[in-house]
Amino acid sequence: MAFPKIRFRTLRKTLKSEKPAPDSNIYHTLPSTSTAPQPTTAFDFVSDFVILQILKSLDVHELLKVRLVSKRLNNIVQRHSEQLAKVERSGFVLIGLPGDKTSFLGASNYEPQDVAVPIRHMDQGLRHVAIRDAPQDVAVPIRHMDQGLRHVAIRDAVTVEGVHMDYRACQMMQRSFRCHIPKLEIYGGQIDVDSATFCKLVCRWNVSDLSVGDLNVSRQLIDDRFFRVNRQLRNFSAAFSDKQMLPALTDATLEKWWVNENWPSTLVLKNCQTSITNDGIIALVKGLVYFARSRALTVGGSCDSEPILWDFGIICDSQQEMVKSVNSLFPNTASIVEEGSELLVLVEENTPIRLKIAYYPRDCPHSDSDC
Repeated sequence: MAFPKIRFRTLRKTLKSEKPAPDSNIYHTLPSTSTAPQPTTAFDFVSDFVILQILKSLDVHELLKVRLVSKRLNNIVQRHSEQLAKVERSGFVLIGLPGDKTSFLGASNYEPQDVAVPIRHMDQGLRHVAIRDAPQDVAVPIRHMDQGLRHVAIRDAVTVEGVHMDYRACQMMQRSFRCHIPKLEIYGGQIDVDSATFCKLVCRWNVSDLSVGDLNVSRQLIDDRFFRVNRQLRNFSAAFSDKQMLPALTDATLEKWWVNENWPSTLVLKNCQTSITNDGIIALVKGLVYFARSRALTVGGSCDSEPILWDFGIICDSQQEMVKSVNSLFPNTASIVEEGSELLVLVEENTPIRLKIAYYPRDCPHSDSDC
């Protein structure tokens, strides 16, 4: 940047013609834009650590009252909520309804003394207050949903019904439920996130029993990576009234199961069409039977194991080839029941295995149209 030349003669004349500046002793008489100082109290000199130790001795109802005292106390409770008392509930049900209707959040199987919270699911947010005390038109934005739920500890299950689970809702749910959730059920509504985000949500809660059904999901939501990351899943169910395409779920998942000797005891893919084939199913069953036999030999005698129930949904392969493969591999321990295009396979080994498969022609394309 080029600065103009300074003429010192002109500058000297200008300084002589200016009025003298006010004396430093009369600054208090000049107009000021600063606000009046706030009065200080003894509470302002107490450290957050000392306050936190006091808050740890309070129950959850007293904590909710303390949050209303001052902004500082509210911030301390919010930041350290995991170290403070919580209300334990066996489960919660989150129901969202479209438009301007009211939805509810409450304890599943709750008793009359339990507290339920209604939520209004609107474009601008979720609204929640106490059911008995407040009218239904009291609201808070969705970004504040976690302020009340962070005082709740879930023991068993969380059920989500008819809620549009976008990125913002998933983020608020993660901030609201920071504990281990053994069972998660999602029905109706829509899961409007990518596979990685949904996978992270299930993994962060360490869900061992997951059920989804009759909701709008992406074709790529359940893929091989989902089961590779969430190895803690013991029961998985995806049930839909109409055919749901899940082409990203392939034989690679089944291969990982028998190679790592870790598989869910229950798998239900009702009306779900995947990329799984007969070869992947046969390899999985062979690996499971081999593992059960070797385990029985290791411990000596018979070894009782958890029964296996797998419903592989719809696959595009040959039904007769599966029948021949099962009869040749397990001639004495397998029984087959054919019901039209559905095949039921029962393998009575050390680990009882129940398989259910719905077949369509081998050349069935992976599309939304019927085969």
